[in-house]
Amino acid sequence: MTYVSDATRIDLHVRDDDATIVSDAEVLLLAKLCPHLKHVDLGSDYDPHLVVHQVTDVGVFALATHCPNLERVSLDALPVTDTSIGALAANCPSLSHLDLSDTNVTDAALANLNSLTHLSAADTKLTNAGVLRLAAQCPTLTHLNLSRCSVTDSAIVALSENCPELEYLGAWSTALTDVSLVALGRNCPALRKLHVSNSSSTCLVSDVGLCALADGCYHLHDLWLDQPNVPPAESYVTDSGVAAVLDQCPRLRYLRAPASDYLSDDVLSRVRRLNEGRIKKHRKEKKDRNKGKNVSKKEKIEK
Repeated sequence: MTYVSDATRIDLHVRDDDATIVSDAEVLLLAKLCPHLKHVDLGSDYDPHLVVHQVTDVGVFALATHCPNLERVSLDALPVTDTSIGALAANCPSLSHLDLSDTNVTDAALANLNSLTHLSAADTKLTNAGVLRLAAQCPTLTHLNLSRCSVTDSAIVALSENCPELEYLGAWSTALTDVSLVALGRNCPALRKLHVSNSSSTCLVSDVGLCALADGCYHLHDLWLDQPNVPPAESYVTDSGVAAVLDQCPRLRYLRAPASDYLSDDVLSRVRRLNEGRIKKHRKEKKDRNKGKNVSKKEKIEK
């Protein structure tokens, strides 16, 4: 059983076409047999509100107790709470990647997580307080997903000031404005991907935010901005903001421009050409990958 005890990576992610559901008892056995684990994926593709999952805090406690070398842990869509995440923080000092999306965690879960570089907390109870704590504790954070969390500009400003190496920020269905974009443009020159959407007409971005991003985020290559097309007069997105991003971000590969009646056909055409180029490139890369797989299979058959 040496090969089992030496294992460092386990993928038990429950996918839509997978009828197997892992239990706490199985995770406990796994943790005891594989104390050197570094990467563990226990997440699920199923709706956490419709499926009774069998991995709970008990299973996560087992991992935290028996696998102190954990670096990457995915618990998305599992009914875990702050308690078991606290155990991971206390017992796994090298934990750098953590996926808590669609879980029951709150700000308290982040209390002692000091070494994170990647955190997905989409669809959790995280608030500004949790993000402020995270920003203070994890200055090397590079990837953060806060989509559908109760966060506002003050959290993003603190994040930008304390985490200058930030490369990705996901903030779908949040309440961010130009204040956040200006802070990111000023403090996060490494930013590569930004995804923001606002459902409220009172929390919007304008040319001010777009121009600030363009000025400070030279490496930006993926920008999604969604918001209602009914902003107050001072919050319109016009040619000026969109053109600034197109002209000053040479690595830009995709731009989802906000709905606006103040964008000219010329600028909209430039955006379409940019996005079509990415789609064509993606299709070519996919075709090349499939071709490579077919060649590999043929070589194996010939051998």
